[in-house]
Amino acid sequence: MHIEWAEFMGSQILYIHGSSYRATHDVADQVFLAWQAKRRDKDEGYAKALSFAFDSADPLRNSVPDMLASVLIQALAGQSTGFLDEQYYVLRDRFLFYGGWTEKSYINTLGAMRHVSSGPATLLLLHDLDECSQDSRAVFLDYYKRLSEGSEYPLKVLVTSRKPRALLEELQGWPKINVDDLAPHADNDMGDETDRLMRLCPVGDGGDRIRGALNRLAPMNGTNLQVSLKLLQEHTGWPKDPSLESLTQFTHLLDRITPRDTPKNVLDKILRSNPDIEGLCWALNWLLCGYRPLSLWELTTILFHRRQRNHEIGAHPLDLSFPTSMKGLWCELESWLRVLAEFSHDQVTIRSEIRELLTGDTETDKYIWNEVRRTAHQTIAEFCFAHVITGGRLCAGRCARAKGAWASACGQRGVTMLVQSGVSSDMGPIER
Repeated sequence: MHIEWAEFMGSQILYIHGSSYRATHDVADQVFLAWQAKRRDKDEGYAKALSFAFDSADPLRNSVPDMLASVLIQALAGQSTGFLDEQYYVLRDRFLFYGGWTEKSYINTLGAMRHVSSGPATLLLLHDLDECSQDSRAVFLDYYKRLSEGSEYPLKVLVTSRKPRALLEELQGWPKINVDDLAPHADNDMGDETDRLMRLCPVGDGGDRIRGALNRLAPMNGTNLQVSLKLLQEHTGWPKDPSLESLTQFTHLLDRITPRDTPKNVLDKILRSNPDIEGLCWALNWLLCGYRPLSLWELTTILFHRRQRNHEIGAHPLDLSFPTSMKGLWCELESWLRVLAEFSHDQVTIRSEIRELLTGDTETDKYIWNEVRRTAHQTIAEFCFAHVITGGRLCAGRCARAKGAWASACGQRGVTMLVQSGVSSDMGPIER
């Protein structure tokens, strides 16, 4: 299907969907790379391959104008050559700051600049299009439909969604690939997975414990078992990190899984196994309910200030002026969050395939992320208020930007405290 789509002379959307988030994105990336390779073989130097990933939790990646800002700068900055440096991110930030486009102005600008920014052979990869706001997405799809009917310059669009088959109705009439039809037999996958998990086990009972645990989990749904094992590997590092520590942690968590567990139960057990559960929940407050994604430095600094505020009497406080102190906190945060988060582009964000697991409680299952969410806005607001009142500047801007959620969480008294501490009544920061 993707070959016919690539060779079609006009503009078309190809929607790659299926039950596995990882598989759909891997297939889309392969189609994207294959299209680029074919353009290079034909010596089509003018061809451009542009990409964008939507994220409903990121205010800079949840609308079509956000996507436009990125892909236009990619095109104008030479992304088609495969070179993307710091200049791109500087241009993107300035573009977003000064643009502030609406969907209507976006359509007009895209129409005016398309031949300059894209050219006669352009591919646009849009990961997780369902994470784009629905109204914004509708404007784009309507524009693209009109474009496909009348433009002489084809614009190929490759689409994935975070939720399985979320866009089937909206993209009816366009070509599609269901990766579930391409997947190998699950039994073969599990056999390969078992071999991989046991191959690097040292002489001793490590391999026997893994084999025994997998035999005990044989009644579990095959897909659930594969996802659960992947969660354990991402948290512990085994077998990518073939150390005794990672193996011990992996086997310990594997022993705690039961055949009735789902990936959500397994993720909950992994998080609750953290020896510093209060510190983990503190980090989850910001990761799950922050207004925007934080940088690793921001998250580390916030953890530092919490520990400074709560450190035991007589304990020597940490000093962030020493690189070793900061590096130690970084490593600690990464070890806590690596199963949940990705650390890229100077941001700490929830991984897309994980977000679909962070659902509500059931009658029988209560998850740690929901315990955190119930008090997160209150906790964040109180911390920011206390920090600003004591003269800190770290969180003032964040308090201002999160005005809606935090004001509703803390009530008028909390807002009054913030106003009195140096933030204006419209929640904009006041220069002091």
